Formats: sequence, structure tokens, C-alpha cells
Amino acid sequence: MNDDRVAQCSWQGGGAAFAALVDRNRDAVYGLAVNMCASPATAAEVTRQAFLAAWREFSVSPTPREARTWLLGIAMRMALAERARGPTRPGVSTSISVAGALRQALDAMDDGVRGALVLRDVLDVPSREGAVILGVPEEEFRQRVHRARLALGRFIDRFQAA
Repeated sequence: MNDDRVAQCSWQGGGAAFAALVDRNRDAVYGLAVNMCASPATAAEVTRQAFLAAWREFSVSPTPREARTWLLGIAMRMALAERARGPTRPGVSTSISVAGALRQALDAMDDGVRGALVLRDVLDVPSREGAVILGVPEEEFRQRVHRARLALGRFIDRFQAA
């Protein structure tokens, strides 16, 4: 059974079906959260809150046709809200590891650009779905991914030069 069918069964009253939907999408939702949030603990909380919000929405209306896109959209909104509440982004240090450099490059990006990069290049979400998740036209989504890749490239160049 695909995610969309599982979602439909969940809406029709199947708590077990919703649990299956969570199991199938947990890694993708957490992957989005961990790449959007400041810490793994915050990402875990965003993941829990996203699935809780999805469960609440199930009681009001059926899920849209594409369950994964719907769940990632909820998670993205939760992650962006958490980033808005969080501390300001840290400055860039020259004595950092490669993983730390990549994390700092992500932290320096605008939320919309970072979200597009995470969806497209980390989670391999197609541009059409990514645009729906971020609530922008598909062309704008592609432009954000391009800007993110350029920014990441510039950051890596600076890191290698240091």
C-alpha cells in the first residue's frame, strides 16, 4: 500500500494506518528537521510536533493526495517556526571541521533558500513537490536551490582557502 492509500485509511479512522504513515516518513521528516534546526534535540522535537500536528489535522479533514508532500510541508513550517524562535545564527569561525563548516554554511543561508536545498539535495524531493511544501512557484523553488548551491560553493571555497 502506498503512502497516499495509508493516509486515506488513517483518515477513515485507522490509528494503525497513521502509525504506518509515520513509520514510512519518519526518516524524511527527521532529515528535514535536522538540516533545518540548530541541534538534533531540537530536530527530534520538531519531528514529534510535526506528526502531532498531522494527527490533529487528520481529525478535521482528509490528507491531500500526496501524503509525503503534506507531511514534509508540516515539518518545514514547524522547523521554520523553531528557527524564528531560536537564537541568532552564529558567526563563522576559521578553525572548524568540514562538517562544522557545512553546518555553518547552512546556518548562514536564508531560511527559504536553506529549505529548498535541504528538500532538493538532502531529501531528493522533486522540484514540483518542494515548491508545494515551501508554498512558492516551481521556478522560484529551482532558483532558491541554485542560490543555495552557489552560496555553499562560495563557502567551501573560503573554507579551503583558510
